[in-house]
Amino acid sequence: MKAQLVPTLLIGLLLLAACTRDQSGDAIAAAPADPVPALPPRDLETIRAKRELRILITPNHTNFMIAGDRPRGFEYELFRQYERRLNKGYTRRDIHLTAIFIPVEGNELLPRLLAGEGDIAAGMLTITPGRLHLADFTDPILADVRQIVVGHQQAGDFATLEALAGRAFYVKANSGYLPSLRRLNHDLETAGLVPVTIDTLEGLETEDILELINAGGGHLTVVDDYMAELWAQVMPNLKRYPHLVLDEGGEIGWAVRKENPSLLADLNAFIAKNRKGTRMGNVLFKRYYGSKRWITNPFRKVKRADLEKAISLFKKYGAMYETDWRMIAALAYQESKFDNTRVSRAGAVGLMQIKPSTAADPQVGIENIREMENNVHAGVRYLVFIQGRYFKEDAISTADRLYFAMAAYNAGPARVQKLRRRAKAMKLDPNRWFGHVEKAALKDIGQETVRYVANIRKYHLMFREGDTLLTQREHKKRELLRTE
Repeated sequence: MKAQLVPTLLIGLLLLAACTRDQSGDAIAAAPADPVPALPPRDLETIRAKRELRILITPNHTNFMIAGDRPRGFEYELFRQYERRLNKGYTRRDIHLTAIFIPVEGNELLPRLLAGEGDIAAGMLTITPGRLHLADFTDPILADVRQIVVGHQQAGDFATLEALAGRAFYVKANSGYLPSLRRLNHDLETAGLVPVTIDTLEGLETEDILELINAGGGHLTVVDDYMAELWAQVMPNLKRYPHLVLDEGGEIGWAVRKENPSLLADLNAFIAKNRKGTRMGNVLFKRYYGSKRWITNPFRKVKRADLEKAISLFKKYGAMYETDWRMIAALAYQESKFDNTRVSRAGAVGLMQIKPSTAADPQVGIENIREMENNVHAGVRYLVFIQGRYFKEDAISTADRLYFAMAAYNAGPARVQKLRRRAKAMKLDPNRWFGHVEKAALKDIGQETVRYVANIRKYHLMFREGDTLLTQREHKKRELLRTE
């Protein structure tokens, strides 16, 4: 049955619409293998010292997405508030802590947390006894949640839970809905009725399953009530059964490793002032769950067709110059938020915010850079030139060559070379950006270039991990739709 697909939720799915996924080289963009596996626990003191908070999060329309000009979402905005809390006391002459969002599948949140790949697992996790055996959970950011049945408009009427006997349910693997369905089956079997069939779906999220239900096929599913109410406004074929409650009084929280008591305590202090029920929590919850705006119209400032074209160009010139196209996308996002009409006060133009004088230099040699393709081509060629001309020493790692090239794209190659010399005079390593040359940049320039490189690294990780995850999710969903 043909699906009525909702708008793509994150940059990763929009990348799929632009062209087929490829495997560009990574000669210029072999960033560190974030997230780093098998690390020991990092408590709050270490997180502060590293100036980096790693958040494992599942991308979707309501909690974490790229919406036109910036990331958005209920949990994303809560964590931005928490990032500000952690940065209190730092001045403009300090390197600030960065919250890095790592997109992962929902059923991988806790395994990857326990493997040390993140400091916090988010993703609107239901707090269950089974999960509490594995990790510590914060106080709830959302409480009194009810799990209700949702089906297609043609699924029929069910007066009681017993009327569900023999029906088939889709549910995401390892979700908090599984125990509820198993309890339902226990009750049905005790009453001498046929249990429901539980089809667990690996790699899909609840909103994907709702999309499958909306397309037809006969399955039911279980959804938290606040999600069911929102998505019923978007998908016209969904039918909620608010009287069919499989669980109530549920709590949603964030998970940390059991060895992280100070991080847990600090998160709880933050949640007490920001969870749903507080002023901030209510504002954010209403913004993302009280309105369908971020689902039906996520790209407010950038036209979808322009974004699709930009993605295809990132891939084209990434392949041409053996550069990870997701790093090019991260650079463009930092520079222009994918707005090709942007012109800076310094005269830089387009997606890549490159100056006409730079593009006209013989080392670049690209004309008419207000045209999107020429703009991307010029920006990538200039980036490759910077790295090859200024940062090819064997003592510089592949990743740091990239970081230096990004810093030079922002501040100029000569200035970055000067910063390296200053770092050496400060007894720092002139061949490493993070924790070394960035400190010289902070003293000489201030926050601009330091934040610039940190942001691009953050966006690259989001795009890289999100692209892989959402590619797999979309393929799985399409396979299921073909079988309905």
